[in-house]
Amino acid sequence: MPSTAMDVASVVQNLQERDKWRRRLEVLEQSLREIQARRLRLRTRLKKIQTDLKRLSDYSEAVLETTHALTRARSYASTDGHLVTR
Repeated sequence: MPSTAMDVASVVQNLQERDKWRRRLEVLEQSLREIQARRLRLRTRLKKIQTDLKRLSDYSEAVLETTHALTRARSYASTDGHLVTR
């Protein structure tokens, strides 16, 4: 009889251990899903930021080109005959 009681206790302990590891696995799987979802959200956000930065870069280049064109087109010489040029 003692070996049967020992076997039952051993089986119960093994079942408890198995359940404990299953719960741990469920927690880890849930954490993994949350991390993957967060990673996807961050990747999407990063792509939007990159798009916005590219658009901003294009705008700033256009503004600089316009500014340089206006600077080159300026003439500081006097067109009025009464004013002395420097």
